[in-house]
Order: sequence, then structure tokens, then C-alpha cells
Amino acid sequence: MVTSTRPLSEQTWAGNVLLVRTTTPTPGSGDVLSYRPGIDSALSPLIATQMTEYSPIASHDGKWIAWVSNETGRFEVYAASFANPAAGKWPISTAGGNNPRWSYRGDEIFYLDDRSNLVAVRISTLPTFAVQSARILFNASEFTQLAVSRRNYDVAVDDQRFLMVRRGGGARSEQLRTRLSRLRARPTV
Repeated sequence: MVTSTRPLSEQTWAGNVLLVRTTTPTPGSGDVLSYRPGIDSALSPLIATQMTEYSPIASHDGKWIAWVSNETGRFEVYAASFANPAAGKWPISTAGGNNPRWSYRGDEIFYLDDRSNLVAVRISTLPTFAVQSARILFNASEFTQLAVSRRNYDVAVDDQRFLMVRRGGGARSEQLRTRLSRLRARPTV
């Protein structure tokens, strides 16, 4: 069992390592912590700065990690070695980004830019990590984005398809709440 004095959010597995993020807006918030069940007795800082970090996601081979940070004054996607993120990081987005995902092949990182475009960034990891090119795949604004720090989509194993939730037929959230309230108020037969 993992316990913390700070509220935790965004849990994801990186092989046998659990990654969590301390929640924002609490003091000391937005740090990425790790925990190895059966090995660690407490959460350990993995990416922890004075800035806010969120959306940690490990590459499928477990060698790399991507996350979002606001160290430049706006949220951008970064990548680093999972074994030692403090040794150096590479910017993946350059004009705002969130919700990074790794391709299953390991040669691309996907993210949503500030205009809700799904962007694919081609990378190489040998002999060293390098960003090669970026391209917009499509505009995802018609799909639901609950929060920039929550997993709002996923990548299929073929790296060609994405699972997203399409926004409802134009219903605003107030209309949806009203409809749900009416449904709950109906007597059961």
C-alpha cells in the first residue's frame, strides 16, 4: 500500500514501477513520484522541481519517460531517460502541449497541442535521444478533453488509431446535468 502526506493523482504503471503525481494546487504540487512494490518503502521523487509536472508516461520498453512541465511559462511536453530524468531532457512540444503518449514502436510521441491538434513527433533513441520531426495528425477539438492532466485518449497497438470520446450531440454540460437530474427523479416502477 502506498501512502503519502500529499494528495496523489494520475497513477500509471511503467513496467513494475508505479508512477503517480502529486495533485495541484497543493503546496509542493505537480511532482512525479515513483514506487517499486516489494522494493521501496515509500514514494520517491522522479521528476520534482519548483514547477508543475504532470501526465507522466513511460515508453513501452521502459527506457524513456515523457511528461508535461510549465518551466517555460506554459505547459510543454518533455522526454528523458527513465533511469535518470535529471541527467537531461528534450523538449518535444514547442508551442504548448499536454497529454503525451508513446507509440508502441517507440519512435513517436503523440500529444495534444494548445489548439487541440493531435501531434506526432518522430524521435530516435539510438545512439542518443533526438527529436527528428513533428506533424499534425488531426484536430481533436470535437473530442472530449476532461482536463489537460488526465488521460483523454489512447493509442492503438498499431500506432495508427486513437481511442477518444466524441463530444455529445452539442449538449452543454448544464443540459446534461439537467437531463441526469430528471432521470434520477423519476419514480421506479
